[in-house]
Amino acid sequence: MSLSATLLVAQTLLLLIHLPTGLLCQALAITLHFSWLCSFMWMTVLSITLARTFTSKGLNSLNQDTARTHGFLSLCASGIPLIIVTTSALLDFLEIPNIYIGYGAQGICWIANPRASLLVFGVPLALMLLVNIIAFIMTLCNIEKSLKLSENITSSKKDKAKVFIYGKLFVIMGVSWCTSFGAAFADVSILWYMFIILNGLQGFYIFVSFVCTDRVKRLLLKKFTGTSAEIRTTSAVTANTEVKSQKSDKTSI
Repeated sequence: MSLSATLLVAQTLLLLIHLPTGLLCQALAITLHFSWLCSFMWMTVLSITLARTFTSKGLNSLNQDTARTHGFLSLCASGIPLIIVTTSALLDFLEIPNIYIGYGAQGICWIANPRASLLVFGVPLALMLLVNIIAFIMTLCNIEKSLKLSENITSSKKDKAKVFIYGKLFVIMGVSWCTSFGAAFADVSILWYMFIILNGLQGFYIFVSFVCTDRVKRLLLKKFTGTSAEIRTTSAVTANTEVKSQKSDKTSI
Protein backbone atom coordinates (compact mmCIF):
# COMPACT_ATOMS: atom_id res chain seq x y z
CA MET A 1 0.00 0.00 0.00
CA SER A 2 2.86 2.37 0.78
CA LEU A 3 4.52 1.58 -2.54
CA SER A 4 1.22 2.15 -4.37
CA ALA A 5 0.73 5.49 -2.61
CA THR A 6 4.21 6.78 -3.47
CA LEU A 7 3.86 5.59 -7.08
CA LEU A 8 0.52 7.38 -7.35
CA VAL A 9 2.07 10.64 -6.14
CA ALA A 10 5.16 10.28 -8.35
CA GLN A 11 3.23 9.40 -11.51
CA THR A 12 0.69 12.20 -10.92
CA LEU A 13 3.37 14.83 -10.37
CA LEU A 14 5.18 13.61 -13.48
CA LEU A 15 2.16 14.69 -15.55
CA LEU A 16 2.61 18.27 -14.28
CA ILE A 17 6.32 18.54 -15.06
CA HIS A 18 5.90 21.25 -17.74
CA LEU A 19 3.06 23.28 -16.18
CA PRO A 20 4.39 25.34 -13.21
CA THR A 21 7.04 28.06 -13.35
CA GLY A 22 9.32 29.81 -10.86
CA LEU A 23 9.27 28.72 -7.23
CA LEU A 24 6.32 26.41 -7.82
CA CYS A 25 8.34 24.58 -10.47
CA GLN A 26 11.28 24.26 -8.06
CA ALA A 27 8.97 22.90 -5.36
CA LEU A 28 7.50 20.39 -7.81
CA ALA A 29 10.99 19.26 -8.90
CA ILE A 30 12.06 18.67 -5.30
CA THR A 31 8.83 16.84 -4.45
CA LEU A 32 9.09 14.75 -7.61
CA HIS A 33 12.68 13.84 -6.78
CA PHE A 34 11.65 12.80 -3.26
CA SER A 35 8.56 10.83 -4.33
CA TRP A 36 10.44 8.77 -6.94
CA LEU A 37 13.26 7.98 -4.53
CA CYS A 38 10.64 6.93 -1.96
CA SER A 39 8.98 4.66 -4.52
CA PHE A 40 12.26 2.91 -5.31
CA MET A 41 13.16 2.67 -1.63
CA TRP A 42 9.84 0.93 -0.96
CA MET A 43 10.65 -1.53 -3.76
CA THR A 44 14.02 -2.18 -2.12
CA VAL A 45 12.49 -2.56 1.34
CA LEU A 46 9.95 -5.03 -0.06
CA SER A 47 12.69 -6.92 -1.91
CA ILE A 48 14.84 -7.32 1.21
CA THR A 49 11.82 -8.26 3.33
CA LEU A 50 10.69 -10.91 0.83
CA ALA A 51 14.21 -12.33 0.51
CA ARG A 52 14.36 -12.69 4.32
CA THR A 53 10.86 -14.11 4.57
CA PHE A 54 11.52 -16.91 2.06
CA THR A 55 14.47 -18.23 4.06
CA SER A 56 14.19 -20.68 6.94
CA LYS A 57 15.66 -18.10 9.32
CA GLY A 58 13.21 -15.44 8.14
CA LEU A 59 10.02 -17.40 8.77
CA ASN A 60 9.90 -16.21 12.37
CA SER A 61 9.86 -12.58 11.15
CA LEU A 62 6.21 -13.06 10.12
CA ASN A 63 5.28 -13.23 13.81
CA GLN A 64 6.77 -9.83 14.65
CA ASP A 65 4.77 -6.78 15.65
CA THR A 66 3.37 -5.59 12.32
CA ALA A 67 2.86 -1.96 13.34
CA ARG A 68 6.37 -1.62 14.77
CA THR A 69 7.94 -3.34 11.75
CA HIS A 70 6.04 -1.15 9.29
CA GLY A 71 7.05 1.95 11.25
CA PHE A 72 10.73 1.00 11.01
CA LEU A 73 10.43 0.20 7.29
CA SER A 74 8.62 3.51 6.68
CA LEU A 75 11.45 5.34 8.43
CA CYS A 76 14.00 3.66 6.15
CA ALA A 77 11.94 4.16 2.98
CA SER A 78 11.35 7.86 3.68
CA GLY A 79 14.45 8.78 5.68
CA ILE A 80 17.11 7.92 3.10
CA PRO A 81 15.36 9.82 0.24
CA LEU A 82 14.77 12.73 2.61
CA ILE A 83 18.50 12.97 3.39
CA ILE A 84 19.43 12.88 -0.31
CA VAL A 85 16.81 15.43 -1.40
CA THR A 86 17.37 17.79 1.54
CA THR A 87 21.14 17.83 0.92
CA SER A 88 20.61 18.43 -2.80
CA ALA A 89 18.10 21.24 -2.21
CA LEU A 90 20.37 23.00 0.30
CA LEU A 91 23.32 22.83 -2.09
CA ASP A 92 21.13 24.23 -4.86
CA PHE A 93 19.67 27.10 -2.83
CA LEU A 94 22.97 28.11 -1.20
CA GLU A 95 24.51 28.54 -4.68
CA ILE A 96 27.88 27.07 -3.74
CA PRO A 97 30.51 27.62 -6.48
CA ASN A 98 31.02 24.69 -8.87
CA ILE A 99 27.97 22.93 -7.43
CA TYR A 100 24.77 23.25 -9.41
CA ILE A 101 21.72 20.99 -9.11
CA GLY A 102 19.21 23.04 -11.10
CA TYR A 103 15.83 22.21 -9.56
CA GLY A 104 13.14 23.65 -11.84
CA ALA A 105 15.59 25.36 -14.19
CA GLN A 106 15.33 25.61 -17.99
CA GLY A 107 11.55 25.35 -17.92
CA ILE A 108 11.47 21.73 -16.73
CA CYS A 109 10.35 20.87 -13.20
CA TRP A 110 13.12 18.37 -12.63
CA ILE A 111 16.91 18.39 -12.13
CA ALA A 112 18.34 20.48 -14.97
CA ASN A 113 22.01 19.54 -14.51
CA PRO A 114 22.54 16.08 -16.11
CA ARG A 115 25.60 15.30 -13.96
CA ALA A 116 23.76 16.26 -10.79
CA SER A 117 20.75 14.20 -11.88
CA LEU A 118 23.02 11.20 -12.39
CA LEU A 119 24.66 11.69 -8.99
CA VAL A 120 21.62 12.38 -6.77
CA PHE A 121 19.08 10.25 -8.65
CA GLY A 122 20.75 7.85 -11.10
CA VAL A 123 23.37 6.46 -8.71
CA PRO A 124 20.93 5.85 -5.79
CA LEU A 125 18.50 4.30 -8.28
CA ALA A 126 21.21 1.99 -9.68
CA LEU A 127 22.27 0.89 -6.19
CA MET A 128 18.67 0.15 -5.17
CA LEU A 129 18.03 -1.80 -8.37
CA LEU A 130 21.19 -3.82 -7.78
CA VAL A 131 19.96 -4.76 -4.31
CA ASN A 132 16.53 -5.58 -5.76
CA ILE A 133 18.01 -7.88 -8.42
CA ILE A 134 20.10 -9.75 -5.82
CA ALA A 135 17.05 -10.09 -3.53
CA PHE A 136 14.92 -11.19 -6.50
CA ILE A 137 17.37 -13.98 -7.40
CA MET A 138 17.63 -15.11 -3.75
CA THR A 139 13.85 -15.19 -3.45
CA LEU A 140 13.44 -17.21 -6.65
CA CYS A 141 16.04 -19.75 -5.49
CA ASN A 142 14.30 -20.19 -2.14
CA ILE A 143 10.88 -20.56 -3.80
CA GLU A 144 12.32 -23.20 -6.16
CA LYS A 145 13.62 -25.14 -3.15
CA SER A 146 10.22 -24.91 -1.45
CA LEU A 147 8.34 -26.11 -4.55
CA LYS A 148 10.71 -29.07 -5.01
CA LEU A 149 9.97 -30.18 -1.44
CA SER A 150 6.20 -30.02 -1.98
CA GLU A 151 5.44 -33.54 -3.22
CA ASN A 152 1.66 -33.09 -3.17
CA ILE A 153 1.67 -30.47 -5.93
CA THR A 154 1.70 -31.66 -9.53
CA SER A 155 4.29 -30.38 -12.01
CA SER A 156 1.74 -28.39 -14.03
CA LYS A 157 0.41 -26.67 -10.91
CA LYS A 158 3.96 -25.86 -9.84
CA ASP A 159 4.75 -24.28 -13.21
CA LYS A 160 1.53 -22.25 -13.11
CA ALA A 161 2.23 -21.11 -9.55
CA LYS A 162 5.78 -20.10 -10.47
CA VAL A 163 4.61 -17.97 -13.39
CA PHE A 164 2.20 -16.01 -11.16
CA ILE A 165 4.61 -15.72 -8.24
CA TYR A 166 7.61 -14.64 -10.32
CA GLY A 167 5.48 -12.18 -12.28
CA LYS A 168 4.26 -10.55 -9.08
CA LEU A 169 7.77 -10.40 -7.64
CA PHE A 170 9.15 -8.96 -10.88
CA VAL A 171 6.63 -6.09 -10.66
CA ILE A 172 6.73 -5.32 -6.95
CA MET A 173 10.52 -5.54 -6.70
CA GLY A 174 10.94 -3.05 -9.55
CA VAL A 175 13.28 -5.29 -11.57
CA SER A 176 11.59 -4.02 -14.75
CA TRP A 177 13.17 -0.59 -14.13
CA CYS A 178 16.50 -2.02 -15.27
CA THR A 179 15.25 -1.40 -18.81
CA SER A 180 15.61 2.34 -18.13
CA PHE A 181 19.41 2.06 -18.09
CA GLY A 182 19.44 -0.08 -21.23
CA ALA A 183 17.19 2.40 -23.02
CA ALA A 184 19.24 5.41 -21.87
CA PHE A 185 22.65 4.01 -22.83
CA ALA A 186 21.68 2.14 -26.01
CA ASP A 187 19.07 4.71 -27.11
CA VAL A 188 17.13 2.09 -29.08
CA SER A 189 13.45 2.78 -29.78
CA ILE A 190 12.32 -0.74 -28.87
CA LEU A 191 13.93 -0.49 -25.43
CA TRP A 192 12.19 2.84 -24.80
CA TYR A 193 8.84 1.29 -25.68
CA MET A 194 9.57 -1.65 -23.35
CA PHE A 195 10.57 0.80 -20.61
CA ILE A 196 7.34 2.81 -20.98
CA ILE A 197 5.05 -0.23 -21.10
CA LEU A 198 6.71 -2.09 -18.22
CA ASN A 199 7.14 0.85 -15.86
CA GLY A 200 4.44 3.31 -16.86
CA LEU A 201 1.84 0.67 -16.02
CA GLN A 202 3.49 -0.59 -12.83
CA GLY A 203 0.57 0.62 -10.72
CA PHE A 204 -1.86 -1.25 -12.99
CA TYR A 205 0.20 -4.45 -12.69
CA ILE A 206 0.19 -4.14 -8.90
CA PHE A 207 -3.60 -3.66 -9.00
CA VAL A 208 -4.12 -6.77 -11.14
CA SER A 209 -1.66 -8.89 -9.11
CA PHE A 210 -2.65 -7.94 -5.58
CA VAL A 211 -6.18 -6.51 -5.76
CA CYS A 212 -7.90 -8.60 -8.45
CA THR A 213 -7.56 -11.81 -6.42
CA ASP A 214 -9.99 -14.38 -5.02
CA ARG A 215 -9.09 -13.34 -1.49
CA VAL A 216 -10.04 -9.70 -2.14
CA LYS A 217 -13.27 -10.82 -3.81
CA ARG A 218 -14.17 -12.87 -0.75
CA LEU A 219 -13.40 -9.92 1.55
CA LEU A 220 -15.55 -7.58 -0.57
CA LEU A 221 -18.36 -10.13 -0.63
CA LYS A 222 -18.21 -10.43 3.14
CA LYS A 223 -18.04 -6.66 3.53
CA PHE A 224 -21.10 -5.80 1.40
CA THR A 225 -23.27 -8.89 1.87
CA GLY A 226 -22.28 -10.09 5.32
CA THR A 227 -21.53 -13.57 4.00
CA SER A 228 -18.40 -15.16 2.68
CA ALA A 229 -17.80 -17.20 -0.44
CA GLU A 230 -16.75 -20.18 1.68
CA ILE A 231 -20.15 -20.24 3.40
CA ARG A 232 -21.98 -20.11 0.08
CA THR A 233 -19.77 -22.81 -1.38
CA THR A 234 -20.26 -25.03 1.67
CA SER A 235 -24.02 -24.53 1.51
CA ALA A 236 -24.05 -25.39 -2.19
CA VAL A 237 -22.00 -28.54 -1.62
CA THR A 238 -24.22 -29.56 1.30
CA ALA A 239 -27.39 -29.00 -0.74
CA ASN A 240 -25.94 -30.95 -3.66
CA THR A 241 -24.99 -33.81 -1.34
CA GLU A 242 -28.52 -33.89 0.14
CA VAL A 243 -30.08 -34.01 -3.33
CA LYS A 244 -27.83 -36.90 -4.36
CA SER A 245 -28.64 -38.69 -1.10
CA GLN A 246 -32.39 -38.32 -1.69
CA LYS A 247 -32.05 -39.63 -5.25
CA SER A 248 -30.05 -42.58 -3.95
CA ASP A 249 -32.73 -43.35 -1.36
CA LYS A 250 -35.49 -43.26 -4.00
CA THR A 251 -33.51 -45.55 -6.26
CA SER A 252 -32.94 -48.10 -3.50
CA ILE A 253 -36.66 -48.00 -2.62
